[in-house]
Formats: sequence, C-alpha cells, structure tokens
Amino acid sequence: MEKTITFWDQCLEKLENLPPMLSPQQYGVQLRNANQELGAAIRTFRETLAQIPIVAEIQNWLQSLDLTPQRIAEYESNILLLIDLKLLKTTNENGELRTLNDLTVDEHQKIIEEIRCLPDLSIDKKESIVAAYITLSQHICNQTLRLIVQGEDPDFQRTIKKVVYYNTFIKFIQFLPDREALIAKLLYFGAPTMDKVLRLKVGQVHLKENMVKFEEFSVKYPRHVMQELKDYLSKKKKEDLVFVNMHGAQIERTHLNNCFNRASRNLPDNQRITPKMLLESDIARSVAGQSWLYAGESIQ
Repeated sequence: MEKTITFWDQCLEKLENLPPMLSPQQYGVQLRNANQELGAAIRTFRETLAQIPIVAEIQNWLQSLDLTPQRIAEYESNILLLIDLKLLKTTNENGELRTLNDLTVDEHQKIIEEIRCLPDLSIDKKESIVAAYITLSQHICNQTLRLIVQGEDPDFQRTIKKVVYYNTFIKFIQFLPDREALIAKLLYFGAPTMDKVLRLKVGQVHLKENMVKFEEFSVKYPRHVMQELKDYLSKKKKEDLVFVNMHGAQIERTHLNNCFNRASRNLPDNQRITPKMLLESDIARSVAGQSWLYAGESIQ
C-alpha cells in the first residue's frame, strides 16, 4: 500500500540538515501538556491575585516609582483623592478590601471618564489625576503579566492621529473663553467642519446617547464634553442655535479665528492653532471608520 504523503512530510522535504524530529502527534502531546501546566499556573496566580489588596499594590507602586519625591507625593495625593471620591473603590459592599482580581477593564475606563466629569477641578488637575491613575494601572498590568489589562485614556486614544497633539490641545483650550473652549472640543473630538459647529442647533444634541447629529454623520462625544454641552444648553429651545453672540446671532468665523489666534500666543515655541487644524488628522496616520463616528446613524 502506497504511503500517504502528509503536509508534514511535504514541508520537511524542502528542508536540509534537519536535526532529529518528533512526529506531529508527539509535538501535539507536548503542547497539550504545557497548556495544562500553564492553565494550572494561571489558576494559582489568579488565586494569589484574589488575596492581594488593591491598596497594598498601590503602596508597592508608589515605592517603585523612579521620580522626584514631589512627583511621587503628587501621584499619591491624586490616588487618595480618587479613593475619597469613591471613584476608585478599595472596599466592597461588605466593607472588605477589594483585591487585584476585582479590577476590570471596564472599571478602568469608567474611572478615567468620571475623573474628567468632576466639577470644580481645573483641567490641569483632572489630567494630572488621569495620568496618575493610568500609570498605576500600567504597573498593575505589568506585575500581573497582563492578566489585569491596563487602563487606556479614551480621549488620548481617539485623538492620537490628530495634527494637534492631545497635550498641546489641553494647554491651548485653557487660554480660550468657556464658550470657545467648548466649540474647540466639538471640533477636536469629531465634528465635520467649523461651520457645522457654528450652525449647530439644540435639537441636534442627544444628551442621553452622548451624541451630536451633524448632516454627514453623528458623533459620540466623551461624557465630559456632553456634560459641558448640557450645562451650556440650559433654558434653550430645540430650534435655537447652540452658540450665539451677544446679539443672539450665529458666531462668526472671524471671531472664532481671532480667539484662537489670541490663545495661541500663550503657547510655547510660537505655535499657532486654528479651528481647521483641530479637524485635521495626519494623513500618514489617518484611519477610516473611527469607532466614535456613526455614519448615517439617526437620532430620535
């Protein structure tokens, strides 16, 4: 009976000077045995994580930081604030210490979003707290061999391909009046054009869904941006323009450009930011179908 030539045989025929080889079946046994050993090790590791309080690893993280004492104290203060505000929960409903095994990716994202929605804190302070928390989550991720996935900054990730880098944008909007800063956020986080934002009407804003409907597509904005919109829209009717000048008319492009020019003078290295720049992405890094855009989605 003629021997069947297998895929394995055909691959080996093309190679020379091979060392002694096991059969595919023997390699399969090795893999399954290793898989079982790894699974047992992971279960044991998980059991260990379920015994380590979150606060204990926060202490270890602070001690591991290769930073100035002042910077470490700032990180510690920011994390303590998160705990005091009950955004970072270190105990469960029974008053018991939560462990590393209790942390989830969804919780990371929720905490970061909630930080930016905090009232009565400056933008710089909020960004400082976000940076501290992300650094902590990265530490935990590394120490747990990625079994606990680190938190990602949603605002940074969604603007990573923008011509104006996120950190520059954060500095820039602090030199704008509140109204113009809100317009800048709408532009930066997904609006199609400056004119579409200036002509935006209250009825296009869907607060429950964190979305704004433009003619081309709908944009799901960060929660903190929608919270600002909500506060700004109080006592306005659906047919009203969202942004108006002191005479109740649409804000002119010239006014917005002038505001941006004045704010740009406060940036280092003579940087100049225009409304159009907030819309632009680096072509080399541009991505089609970004996850926060919902082309053609209607808002009721």
